[in-house]
Amino acid sequence: MSATVKIYTHLSVDLGGELLEIGSRTTPQEVTIAGSKYELITTVADNYGRELLWQNGDGNIDDFDILAITSTEDVLLELTIDRAGTPSYATIGITANVPFIMSKDDLIDAITVNETETTVDQIDQIAVQNNQADEAGDATVRLILLT
Repeated sequence: MSATVKIYTHLSVDLGGELLEIGSRTTPQEVTIAGSKYELITTVADNYGRELLWQNGDGNIDDFDILAITSTEDVLLELTIDRAGTPSYATIGITANVPFIMSKDDLIDAITVNETETTVDQIDQIAVQNNQADEAGDATVRLILLT
């Protein structure tokens, strides 16, 4: 069973009379997926502890086409790829109540010395860490993966 995901993204900012806009409020971007999902809602303590949300195979999903995450507090999103036993990481700051969406599960694993070729790998683990220890309180995090 395939399904179509509609993603609405729009950014608008007025910088002293200069209006910057990107995306559309009315026309979605559409991505076709196979129709499987993984969803997790969890609480992440405000103690800088790392919370594993998903790893390859959880919910019978080995990879994904869409990642969407929201949090009630600022958190750090950690994406891990594991190439031949050596993990590589990408860490992204997530602002409270601002959805973060990725439409691909690939990260650059390596770049050649002359920077003409890259090695790409799929994300194997997703974790978060509350980055406001003893200040903001626990974060409620919702992760949705679609494939």
